[in-house]
Amino acid sequence: LQHYKTLTPNECQTLLQNAEQTFQIWRKTPIKQRAMHIENIAQALLADIESLATLITIEMGKPINASRSEIEKCALL
Repeated sequence: LQHYKTLTPNECQTLLQNAEQTFQIWRKTPIKQRAMHIENIAQALLADIESLATLITIEMGKPINASRSEIEKCALL
């Protein structure tokens, strides 16, 4: 099990503001550039499929083959 720090309301608000600012940049990013970033994420998922599948299996109790399939499905989106 992992333990995570409890955030204060101010810390939560700061994170939400940062997410909003980042979204405003992302939404103005040309579609070709967005697609390139998403393709890079897909390739990173597939490159690390075994460790990610193991993590999913440990955390969620899925069979390892189902975990691999989930990663592959995400990479194809």
